[in-house]
Amino acid sequence: MDINDFHNKVTDLYVDYRTKVHPLVVLIQVESGEFPTQILNEIRSFDFHIACCYADIKNDIFVNEHIRKATSHMERCLIDCYKSLVNIIYFDRIKYFENNIKKHFYSIEKIIDNGNFYRQYTKLKNEITEKIKLAQMSEIELNSKQDTINLFQESYNLYAQLI
Repeated sequence: MDINDFHNKVTDLYVDYRTKVHPLVVLIQVESGEFPTQILNEIRSFDFHIACCYADIKNDIFVNEHIRKATSHMERCLIDCYKSLVNIIYFDRIKYFENNIKKHFYSIEKIIDNGNFYRQYTKLKNEITEKIKLAQMSEIELNSKQDTINLFQESYNLYAQLI
């Protein structure tokens, strides 16, 4: 691999980090006040494998293997970001909403939009639950990481509609 190909691959990985992972990490930090350890470990591993490439930059097999590993850590990091957002932050918000509002749901569900709000809320919540199950099964069954990322991202997008 010539040096330009190598730099292009590394640049692409860092662009993915900056445009995909970093915004999610910032959102997680803002929403939860924490930086989840599993995400930090994936970022650390990603950087480690990029750094390893420079140790023997003329060895194509070595460099390609570390680029592959760095890519894998980037994908795992994305999955962990979405899992943090979907399973922790937004799930907690829904629980809080339901625990604090549910006392009044019986009267509210009939008042707000003639009951349409509650029906739509329930439908969307069930759809989110199914998407999360599919994403978790995808992860367990070791399907492609991109499929798993897409399912968690769809779950996240649905949660964003709900809250």
